[in-house]
Amino acid sequence: MKTDMIYARLAQVYRLLDRIYFRVPSASPRQAVIDYIPKNPCRVLDVCTGTGILPRKIAAARPEARILGIDRSREMLEVARRDIRKSGEKNIWLKCMDATDTGLKPESFDVVILSLVLHETEEKLAQAMVKEAYRVLRPDGRLLIMEWEKPSGWKKNLLFYPILTLEPKGFREFLVLDYEKWFATCGFSIQTRNHCDYSVVMECRKTVISQPDGDTLWECSQKNGGTDW
Repeated sequence: MKTDMIYARLAQVYRLLDRIYFRVPSASPRQAVIDYIPKNPCRVLDVCTGTGILPRKIAAARPEARILGIDRSREMLEVARRDIRKSGEKNIWLKCMDATDTGLKPESFDVVILSLVLHETEEKLAQAMVKEAYRVLRPDGRLLIMEWEKPSGWKKNLLFYPILTLEPKGFREFLVLDYEKWFATCGFSIQTRNHCDYSVVMECRKTVISQPDGDTLWECSQKNGGTDW
């Protein structure tokens, strides 16, 4: 099977997940993320954007926002570009970047989003992503985390079972992670949690954490340059 066909199939899988698990607009985590984003002009970074489902939804609801979606997969980004061309949004940009070392300017985004990302990565890599988010986020900015959450009720648990079985090793442990403690090690505190269908959206704000050389994480990031987009 050709590579482009593989990623086209993956895009179909992502759309199917949305239709199955996030089909009720009022309980959708996608909508919860949008609700946290200002209606006035702002800069939004979507990390590991994949096929660009979330940026397209944000772009339609927040036309004043400038949205940058980044991913390491050029093939995924090509699928995203095709979908964006079809839907016609003009306020989305896509770049192939390493989520742990983007090279973007410090303090350059009002909102950074990690959507269904952390549970698929090893802890050290996940921490590196969140610390990079800290570096590029403005002091009063928001980090939005969207992650799976085990539902209540036997019907929803039955529907959630495929997620439990198909996600990577360690997923069940991730579902009971102490988020407060974990994000604190990366310089964030959780301000609010929005419990949605099969998921939770967390709004995090920056705090100050110490580095071994005595600098805060933000002071370290200020020493590094970066590129605009």
